[in-house]
Amino acid sequence: MAVEIRRFVWTDIEGIARLHRAAEPFDRSGRLGDAIALRKRWSRPGNQPEAECLVAEALGKVVGYAYRFTVAGSAQCQVDGVVHPAWRRQGIGRQLLARTAEDARLSGAQSLDLRVRDDELAALAFCQAVGLRAVRVWHRQWLEPLRLSPFTFPAGYSWRQYRPRHDDAAYVKLVNETLGDHWGLGPITHENLASLVGQPGFEPANILFAIQGQEIVGVSALRLVARQVAGRDSTVAHIGPVGVQAAHRGLGLAHALLAASLRHCRRRRIQAAELDVDETNAPAIHVYQDCGFETLFRILWYRQELG
Repeated sequence: MAVEIRRFVWTDIEGIARLHRAAEPFDRSGRLGDAIALRKRWSRPGNQPEAECLVAEALGKVVGYAYRFTVAGSAQCQVDGVVHPAWRRQGIGRQLLARTAEDARLSGAQSLDLRVRDDELAALAFCQAVGLRAVRVWHRQWLEPLRLSPFTFPAGYSWRQYRPRHDDAAYVKLVNETLGDHWGLGPITHENLASLVGQPGFEPANILFAIQGQEIVGVSALRLVARQVAGRDSTVAHIGPVGVQAAHRGLGLAHALLAASLRHCRRRRIQAAELDVDETNAPAIHVYQDCGFETLFRILWYRQELG
C-alpha cells in the first residue's frame, strides 16, 4: 500500500487526533485525542508544525507523523511522533525518522533525540532496530492522591505569587539562571512564558516565587495537563520548572516551594501531580521524594548523531 510522506497542514489536526486515540490503548502515552485541544497546543508560540512536522498518509488518512523541534540555544533536536497500530512494522516509522533526521541536519542540528517510556516495548524495539543510542534517563514522578507536605520557608524567606507582566523579566532570568544548563532543556524566552500564561486554567498562583526581602531567589511553576489515568480522563498538575539560586540552596527552599505549589493544587481540587527529573539530578529527586512523589516510569532518551 502506497504511503506518502509530506509536510503537515492544519487540516491534518483531526486525523492526528484520531491517530492518538487509536494508539492510546496500545501505548498509554497520554497523547491528546481531542482535535481542538491539540490545535491549541500546536499553535503555541514557538511551535512551527508546518515546517517541523512530517505526516505519513495512506488511503487518504493520517497513519503516522514525526514532529521535531530544536532545544533553544543548542544543536540538539528532539522528535516525537507515532504510527497507527494497524500500520506498524511496515517501515513507516523508519521513513519518518530518516526524513526528519535529514531536515534536522539541514537546519544545523548535530543530534536527533527521541524519548521513549520504558514500558513502551514497541517503541523501544524500534529505537534499537534503527540503531539509536541510549544517552539519558529521566524519571516521571507521580503523586496521587495529592497530599500536603509539611515543609515551610526558613527564617528570613517568604513567598508570593507571580504578578503578570510585572514579573515577566524576573521569571525568565531566574529560570535561565537556575535551569538553563540542564540536559534536554534550553533557555526560555518571554514567548515561552506568554505561552504558559495563556494556557487554559492558568492562574497567577500557578507560579510561586521564594523571596528574601524584595529579592526573588527561587521559583516553582505548574501547568494543568490532560491525562488518561486508569482509563479515565483527568486534569493533572505538571510541576516545573522548580529552581533556586545557587547562593540560596541547601536551606529547604525547594521543599517549601514545592509544598506551596501542592497546597495551591489542593485548593483547586486537583487530585494528582507529575513532574520529570533527570536520573542524575540526585538533589532534586531527594526533594520530590520527600514531598511524596514516586517514580511512575522511566523516560529513555535515544540519540542519532547527525554529523
